[in-house]
Amino acid sequence: MVFQCDPDKERTNLAKHGVDFSTVPAAFNDPKRKLRRSPGRSNREARFQCTGFDGRMILTFTFTIRAGAVRVINAGYWRKGKQLYEENND
Repeated sequence: MVFQCDPDKERTNLAKHGVDFSTVPAAFNDPKRKLRRSPGRSNREARFQCTGFDGRMILTFTFTIRAGAVRVINAGYWRKGKQLYEENND
């Protein structure tokens, strides 16, 4: 799977949430990951959320599929995502 992001968006995400997008592939490839439709605000494309273990913590990120690639929109270590992951992986 190919992962892409806007470098400016990644810098903004790092400043806002303290997370870059380098561990997104590990969370996506977690066999216990949780995928769901994102409640986001895009009318132009379907967005999804993935919550998975990235080798350090439980990471939740929002993405879309563009030209066959996973395009990362944002990412963070959020309590709600961690709770969802833990509830469904006991």
